[in-house]
Amino acid sequence: MRPARGFSLAEALVASLILGFALLAGLSVVIWADRIERRAVLRVAAAELAGSIAERVRVAPYGSIASGEIDLSGEILADLPEPVVTLEVAEDEDIWLRKVGIIVTWAGETPGTLRVDTAVGSAEIYNR
Repeated sequence: MRPARGFSLAEALVASLILGFALLAGLSVVIWADRIERRAVLRVAAAELAGSIAERVRVAPYGSIASGEIDLSGEILADLPEPVVTLEVAEDEDIWLRKVGIIVTWAGETPGTLRVDTAVGSAEIYNR
């Protein structure tokens, strides 16, 4: 009698089971990386929006900088779904400095918040 060649049914079943688990693990890593990449795109868009708002705050007259929500009608909002920008202003009257917190919040599938802090000084301190 000749020895049997090839794989038995049990060996083929075990090999396909191991291959299936490996494919599922690989697919879960791809899905996880895609989700992380989408969050990163949103955070970059929020950081760009916060930078744009920071530039607007820095060129605004010192007396007009106040806490509250910002009108985004002039901004290009490509990637952020339903963004809301809020300013939190704290003033140090001794040195004529306003510390401004720019808070960008967005909704959508992966909602989030980003805060950028900046400071704005007044030229009025030199006119005393």
